[in-house]
Amino acid sequence: TRAQATLHCVNGQWISESGKTGLSGFQCAPCVQVAEPGYQDFVTINKQELAFYDKMTSLMYTDLYEAHCVERDGSKVHVKQQRFCTAMRTKTAPGSNDETRLVEFLDGSSQCMSATLQNGEYRATSETCSDASVQQLLAAEQVPLILWTLQRFTEARGTWTRATRSLSQLQGRTNCQPQGALGG
Repeated sequence: TRAQATLHCVNGQWISESGKTGLSGFQCAPCVQVAEPGYQDFVTINKQELAFYDKMTSLMYTDLYEAHCVERDGSKVHVKQQRFCTAMRTKTAPGSNDETRLVEFLDGSSQCMSATLQNGEYRATSETCSDASVQQLLAAEQVPLILWTLQRFTEARGTWTRATRSLSQLQGRTNCQPQGALGG
């Protein structure tokens, strides 16, 4: 027996250091798993990946002609053309389900994005992060609508309107002929 061994996954098969496929020759043995507090809660619901998901940062921006970062200014959330965006973190909260997360601005403010539905559009604001705030639990499907509203109130761009049900409902004019490296 050995204290440790290295396995490699190659094309969906495990290969040992000796070149053997599969996990043959391995036996289970008692071990200790060290994790941060709360990890067992994720194990219980078989969603261990969420324990690490809360630590990942991301950027949120629109790219309708030029990049506009989602930024906050006090309680206002807006998009602003700039080169570097404020990092954000989506994280789970006690009331969140598989689809909803808190979106926290990582600018040292302890502020989270909040969204309310007004006249068919999501209005985003910034508030102190609260696990109990229903408005701060944003569903993945809300994010494009929030970005659309933020971009729309930043600059008018021709006659485009938001599709309410499908992309086939977009109105406007476009040219679908390949250009540049794709065409002539």
